[in-house]
Amino acid sequence: MMGKRILSTTTRLWLNNPQHFRMPSKITQHFNYSTHNNVLEQIIIRTKSIPFVSWYSKQLDAYPLVTKCFTAGVISGCGNILSQKIMHDKKNEKFQIDWGQTGRFVSLNMMLAAPTLHFWYKWLARAIPGTTTWAVIKRVVVDEFLFTPLYVPALMGMMWTMEGIDLYRIPTMISDEFWNVMMAEWLVYVPLQSLNFRYVPVKFQVLVINCAGVGWNCFICWRASLQQQQENKALITEGKTIEA
Repeated sequence: MMGKRILSTTTRLWLNNPQHFRMPSKITQHFNYSTHNNVLEQIIIRTKSIPFVSWYSKQLDAYPLVTKCFTAGVISGCGNILSQKIMHDKKNEKFQIDWGQTGRFVSLNMMLAAPTLHFWYKWLARAIPGTTTWAVIKRVVVDEFLFTPLYVPALMGMMWTMEGIDLYRIPTMISDEFWNVMMAEWLVYVPLQSLNFRYVPVKFQVLVINCAGVGWNCFICWRASLQQQQENKALITEGKTIEA
């Protein structure tokens, strides 16, 4: 009888207050979450113990904007040279670096990209603080679907302007390439920024984007070069038509 009474009492408690019996799963989830964070913390601690990383972190604390601009210049320059190599016509006898293009790309990233992202990420972290799932989702949405559609066309327009493209042609070139570039951008950077905003300290977030930008810059250079070739062909065709 005593066993039945205990069973009956337990059953009634479960039916009336089922949430009280879910605590073990919450404890397990908290344990797994804490363990996951501890692993990440250990990785960060070990990474910071590397002399260069420790030195670079101190430079970011002392000279954040200058350090990010210099880093962006070095990484974007290497990425541009790599993109030139990839786009190089194998029929040519020898590959030669277009230092003018590399210089323009380095200048663009040092003077526009790095400062813009530096101040943008700082503002975004203050406007939407925290690293919870909901906070990260909001930051990614604001970054990718409000900021990026303005930032990327400005970057492309500046790049074409520095290459000497006529200003009246640039809006048409941007409109022709906008959706191709943005679809590729969202495909790559939405998941990347989710991880970046969730796990990476704000002072290192521009560095993450710079490193990912090596591959992205190859894509941008390829699309820009392709669009420029199409525009040049169109102008040549128009010229022949007028002469005829």
